Amino acid sequence: MRQQQEAAERRRQLIFTLPNDGGDLEFVEIRKGTLNLNGREIHLAAFRMSKYPITQRQYQAIMGNNPSDFKGDLDCPVERVSWNDAKAFCKKLSQEPVMAGQKVYLPSEAQWEYACRAGTTTKFWFGNSDNDLGKHAWYDGNSGRRTHSVYEKAKEHENFWGLVDMHGHVWEWCADNWTNNTNELPNDGTRLTKGGNSSLHPIRSGLCNESTGNCRASYRGYFSSVDYYFYLGFQVVLVV
Repeated sequence: MRQQQEAAERRRQLIFTLPNDGGDLEFVEIRKGTLNLNGREIHLAAFRMSKYPITQRQYQAIMGNNPSDFKGDLDCPVERVSWNDAKAFCKKLSQEPVMAGQKVYLPSEAQWEYACRAGTTTKFWFGNSDNDLGKHAWYDGNSGRRTHSVYEKAKEHENFWGLVDMHGHVWEWCADNWTNNTNELPNDGTRLTKGGNSSLHPIRSGLCNESTGNCRASYRGYFSSVDYYFYLGFQVVLVV
C-alpha cells in the first residue's frame, strides 16, 4: 500500500534541476475541475503549479540577480519582483534546455484560487478559523514581519493538493489584466487578456506582515506592471 502511495505521489510531481546552482523546481499536478467564483462556475483544465513560491536561489539562477530585501537565505521567496520581471523569468526559464520545451507561465487568477482552495470552499484551505492561520501560513502574527525559507514549515503549510504557502508569506502575481469585476474572468480559467486594465495586474495570497483578513483565498489586490516591493513574489505554472 505504501509503495502504491509513493508511486502515485511521484506521478503527481515533476521536478527540474535548474542550472547555475538553482536547485530543484518542483511542480505539482492540479487536476481539472470547477471553481465556484462568486456564484459562477469556472471550469479549469488540468495544469501543474510550482509547489513553492519561486525562491531567491531559483530566480538568481535564471535571471542572474537577486532583488530581494530579505537576504541571507536563498531558499526564502524572491521578492521585490515586478510583474514584468516575473514574466521575464517565465520566458527565460522556458528557454532553458533543462525545461525540455515546457512553457512556463504566471497562473491566471482562476488557476491560483482553484489551486489555493484545493477543493474547499472555506475562507482558508484549512477552514474558516483565523486562529488557525498561524499553524499553516506566515503572517504578521508569527513571521517576525520577514520571509522565511519555503521549506521551514513546508509540512504544516502544505494544502491538500501539495502546494506550500498559498496563504501569506509573499503576494503572488497573476497573469491577468486587472478587473474589479470577477465576472469578467474567462469561464475556462484562462487569464483575462481582453478587457480589464492591461497596466495593472492581480496579486493573491497575502504576505508575512499582513493580518488574517488579507490572507483569505478570495482576497484580491493589484499593482502596476512595473511596481516592485519587498513583498511581491510569484509562483509559476505549466500546461499539462
